[in-house]
Amino acid sequence: MKLYSVLLATLLLNLFFFSCANSTSENTPPVETGNSVETVLSMLTDTRTTQYFTNDNVPEGDIIQILNAGKSATSGMNSQPWHFGVILNQSMIQRIAATPSSGPAGPPPGAPASAAFPKAGFKNAPAAIAIACTENNDFSAGLATQNMIVAATALGYGTKIVRGGADILNSEENRALLQVPAQMKTIMILIIGQVDPSIDVTADGATGPSPRKSLEEVATIVK
Repeated sequence: MKLYSVLLATLLLNLFFFSCANSTSENTPPVETGNSVETVLSMLTDTRTTQYFTNDNVPEGDIIQILNAGKSATSGMNSQPWHFGVILNQSMIQRIAATPSSGPAGPPPGAPASAAFPKAGFKNAPAAIAIACTENNDFSAGLATQNMIVAATALGYGTKIVRGGADILNSEENRALLQVPAQMKTIMILIIGQVDPSIDVTADGATGPSPRKSLEEVATIVK
């Protein structure tokens, strides 16, 4: 228990100094920096998926910090069964997203979306991280992705996980480009960028964020 407390305190302290303490995701208010525990908890409970990004580039230095958070995630037997392929080149993102066999670059067919402001997909990514993993290790890859989301939020960016575009990244050409290990497959893409504040995400019910279920609906405490 003592070791756990020390590790938790170290994590919170590191995140406190690491964080710019401004969560810019959809409908997410700035996080106060007065208390490191509150800062971390606010990032975890208040952060929402970002649907609209600006065209601003994401500096490579920030990407490195985000990747370091991802590679530090826990995994079974510390197997670290993941690979992160980063694409910062906008022309390359547009070329890949435009490939006919890449599937939908935005939300899946039938998903709620605003007619005026379609939600962001791979083609709208200021920066994209392709998350690949070995078979049956999607859970571990998810933990790494969550770490990267927290790190990106701490740095002041918005994030979104998309599936559209992942298939084409598994083509022989794109696998070689991203240097994905032979035994791994890209399963999702993490979009990272500055949130576009000019779009009112509450303009219609489809565009705005859906409410979270209550704790009573999703959790049981046995005493």
